[in-house]
This record gives sequence, C-alpha cells and structure tokens, in this order.
Amino acid sequence: SNKIKSQLFRALGRLHFCKHNNPMALRQLAEDIYCASQEFGPDNIHVAGGYYFLGLVFEACHRSDIADAMHQKTVEVWKMFLQQAVEEGKQQATCLTTAQVAEAQQHLSETLRLWQATGGGDTAAPKIA
Repeated sequence: SNKIKSQLFRALGRLHFCKHNNPMALRQLAEDIYCASQEFGPDNIHVAGGYYFLGLVFEACHRSDIADAMHQKTVEVWKMFLQQAVEEGKQQATCLTTAQVAEAQQHLSETLRLWQATGGGDTAAPKIA
C-alpha cells in the first residue's frame, strides 16, 4: 500500500541523509511525499514529516529558499489540522498517537529554531494565530 511505501521511503531518505548522500535522500523523500499524498492527500499530517525532512536535506544542500518552503508547508499542514479540529469541535487532536504528538513537537520546535537562527530565512515564520 502507499502508506507502507511512504514509511519505507521516509526511512530510506533519513538513512541517506544521515550518510550525507543528499541526492538519494531527496529522491527517497520525494517518493515518500508522493506515496503519502496518494494515500492521505498532500495536506495531511501523515505527509508533514516528509516535508520536514525534505527541508532538512535542502538546508544541508544550502538551498534555504526551498528548505524554508518545505518547513513552512510542515507548519501549514499542522495548523490546518489543528484549526479544523477546533472549528469542528471534534476531539480530532486526541486521536493522535503519542508518536505523532512527539513528531509534531520535534518538527515544529526545530523549524522555529531554524527560522530564529537564520533570521527568518527568505520567508518569515508563518503566523499561527
């Protein structure tokens, strides 16, 4: 299934990133995003991790413009998820696993740290209002 393929491609992308094989990491993470988007839609929290890790690889490749866009997409996906949960009055956020909460916290905290360290990059940190 696309869900399993996404998980495999993300793991391979992270592995290649750790091994400093950025071209292969980019390819694997792009496949992750494609498969996760096919399964859940491109603006789903299951895809957000792929955007986040793709941003890290682009940052390592000194492509801060693309990295900023990927990190901004990560924030936007989580923002939409949480806004929808509040607007619909659902307990959607309580359906998150402990791992998903930890992943979101790590990705969003690291994204904020990167934006602060770079003075906001080419784009300002999105408003979370």
